Amino acid sequence: MDFDFAGPTRRPDHPQTASSRSHLMIPTNAKSYRHIEVRPLTSALGAEIFGVDLGRDLSDEVFAEVRRAFFENLVVMFRDQHLTEDQQCDFAARFGPLTKSAGLAGTGRVFMVTKKAGDTGRNVGGHWHADGTQMQRSPLGSALYAMEIPPYGGDTMFCNLYMAYESLSPGMKKLADGLILVHSGTMGYGGRGHVAQEVINARPDMYDFDAGRIDAEHPLVRVIPETGRKVLYAPSPLSFYFKDMSVADSAPLIKYFQSLAEKPEFTCRFRWGKGSLLLWDNRATYHYALNDYHGWDRTMRRVQIEGEHPFGPAKPPSGDVPALVAQVRAADPVAI
Repeated sequence: MDFDFAGPTRRPDHPQTASSRSHLMIPTNAKSYRHIEVRPLTSALGAEIFGVDLGRDLSDEVFAEVRRAFFENLVVMFRDQHLTEDQQCDFAARFGPLTKSAGLAGTGRVFMVTKKAGDTGRNVGGHWHADGTQMQRSPLGSALYAMEIPPYGGDTMFCNLYMAYESLSPGMKKLADGLILVHSGTMGYGGRGHVAQEVINARPDMYDFDAGRIDAEHPLVRVIPETGRKVLYAPSPLSFYFKDMSVADSAPLIKYFQSLAEKPEFTCRFRWGKGSLLLWDNRATYHYALNDYHGWDRTMRRVQIEGEHPFGPAKPPSGDVPALVAQVRAADPVAI
């Protein structure tokens, strides 16, 4: 069953695409924020938020606006923050319980993403991907804090998966809505898997390869509960094959769906500064860490927010997506 969610989806200047801001039925004018300043980075996604000290306890009113800006822009950056590990975790935990992607080393809630000046080979995350997709409940989002950055380079790019879905033709949407994608940590973390190869000459100490070898089935088209809108979710490198299809038959479709999100007009790029904290929706974006700072140290501290069990338009858990969205909003006083 398909559901048609009300609300504008097209911009006159882009008749075949949709603005990320259109997936919310709320004003996008910066004047609609009373306690924070939100400066959009591109028309697709991304914004910087000013007037917030994340090291302090945010009032419910301020946090409600931060949360709204997060779901509206999908990726938000707070510059010039001075955060301890506990302060970073406390802020992220206001969005939900903290978690850790399967396959990462350690048992704590914090994961250090580091590259030293003498490290060779690829960096961690140097490709379009989402985190922890082989888990039954992949992360809702991540909060990444810049502790040490190179003088140039090391930017992070993001792409908008709402726009990727909305760019599909009606017939392709109908096909995509019914597909189930197998995400294979068994393949990705195996001896010749993409993840294993990525870190073999970089930082193998950052990974627990045995813990990463799990698989999950998720709908290709996810419905995001906070917005009731659909995203096209086929992130590499763990997208393996579609249920009831062979690997060979699945491969060109997966490649096609992945390529849609990577269109330049669906992306944004963040340049880091020391003390910047970047928060992104791991369900509605892919990200790409650029590896163009050889000879410099880069140290980042990441915490992740637990997500829901993914569901799609074909088989929502309640059988009624609009009702589920209404339930989420009713239960959460600051929900969009």
